[in-house]
Amino acid sequence: MKKLSDFQILSLEDFFKDYANGTKRINQYYLFLFRKGKGSIAVDFFEHQVTHNIIWFIARGRAIQVNVTEFEGCVVRFSDTFLDLNANENKESFRSILYHYFCHSPFFEPGEQELAQFQHLFNEMQQEYNRNNSSRILLQSYLKIVLINYQRGIKPNSKNYQENTTNTIIILRSNIEQHYIAYKKASFYAEKQYLSLKRLNEIATSGIGKTVTQLLHERIILEAKRRLLFTSLSVSQIAYQLGYEDVDYFYRFFKKNVGCTATHFRNSGK
Repeated sequence: MKKLSDFQILSLEDFFKDYANGTKRINQYYLFLFRKGKGSIAVDFFEHQVTHNIIWFIARGRAIQVNVTEFEGCVVRFSDTFLDLNANENKESFRSILYHYFCHSPFFEPGEQELAQFQHLFNEMQQEYNRNNSSRILLQSYLKIVLINYQRGIKPNSKNYQENTTNTIIILRSNIEQHYIAYKKASFYAEKQYLSLKRLNEIATSGIGKTVTQLLHERIILEAKRRLLFTSLSVSQIAYQLGYEDVDYFYRFFKKNVGCTATHFRNSGK
């Protein structure tokens, strides 16, 4: 079989060999099926417990640290060249799984019937992948079906969940992702959604307990942490890259939000 360079199906054992030590940044998308699981995986420095019979999607760019002691299942790994989730034809369809971690639990725990359906889809995808004349189009179709069903299954974190409210927060998160380096005032994001800042803050606070400014600051700090751990850039260079001309202000901003200096964070390898 001619191997695809931008799509693979791996056993969990093979995946964990690559991510056994320390925190690493992933540059592709990952879709997990845990038939058995015990331990934890930290994504972007937030720890999630792994259990049996769960489906989990991790978008590219995340920082992960694996501490799993029991596992059985498989993982699908793919890149933008195989299925570009940010492409115009996919962006709206898959927006909520790209930014779901602000609104939903990252795990989907399907019921018995749903689990059987997922396992069937994974098996069909595995069989097609193993064929000598495997069809790229068919693999893409299976993958889209699994992602759509996963997206339908993930549950909102907030007890105050309302579909319109959650969609507003997902759009907010998407706008922050695109503009957080250039625009650091919360009012910019309210204007993007044709809402007053007061109203957007009410929606965000009701849905996930955080204001627009808090979400914006979290995204900036997250990127700072990633660059501190995964690049050799100086703290000053990272500050400039993140849009801070006043480096001293960035030092204070990081320490206030993280509880330690940027240098200490890098040296501790959190």
